[in-house]
Amino acid sequence: MHFELTDLVREKGLLTTMTFAPAIGAFIIFLWPRLSNRAIKWIALGAAAIPALCIIPLIRMYDPSLPQGADNTVANFQFVMRADWIKA
Repeated sequence: MHFELTDLVREKGLLTTMTFAPAIGAFIIFLWPRLSNRAIKWIALGAAAIPALCIIPLIRMYDPSLPQGADNTVANFQFVMRADWIKA
């Protein structure tokens, strides 16, 4: 399977995964209140590890030569996920 890193961010939902993985982990812990402390720690570690791993492609794609605002020109976000919420 061949893919570009930009496709991973735009089409595969990498930013969404980074955003919601910890929340999903917290929700799983919330659903099972009788989990042991050890299980809670492992679920929390897994939920925190997902964004930590997802950031690796973003670091590789980051271009520090682009203008960042302030003294340069208008700043633009380098990683953006666009989705239609309400179809018009």
